[in-house]
Amino acid sequence: AALTKNIELFPNMASTRVLNLCVASEERIMKFYSSSTGGWSSRYQILGAGHATEISVKSVVLSKFLSKNKLTSVDFLKMDIEGGEYDVIMNDADLLDKINIRSIVIEIDKNPRAGKKYKLENIILRLKDVYRCVEQKQSGQYQKFLRSKLTLIALPL
Repeated sequence: AALTKNIELFPNMASTRVLNLCVASEERIMKFYSSSTGGWSSRYQILGAGHATEISVKSVVLSKFLSKNKLTSVDFLKMDIEGGEYDVIMNDADLLDKINIRSIVIEIDKNPRAGKKYKLENIILRLKDVYRCVEQKQSGQYQKFLRSKLTLIALPL
């Protein structure tokens, strides 16, 4: 709803479409927790999203979505998908291997949730398979109390 309102405020964005979808490594219905206090939405019912409204969203595999829409290249991909970054980068093989993505910026937790099978080193090595330069930057100070957030920047070969 907020994105739709923002688009309506800016006439130069009239051709922008809002799709009620999320990105994952497989197509399914996913639960999210949307907080009315602003800024705290998550796949996990934790922290500020603890008293949030549960919503269900259909997920898409990004490489399949891009191919279906005849998009074979992407200039810039910004990924902040609430804990799903490891899953998408490690399990959607076609995303990095078949779609020409010039550069990627990923906001990611340095320490993924317990039970996750991938570690930060895995995702960095996967990005280095495709990109010449993979940089790590510490995310904003305000997030230190949440978890260790990190921004990964991947640039072309």
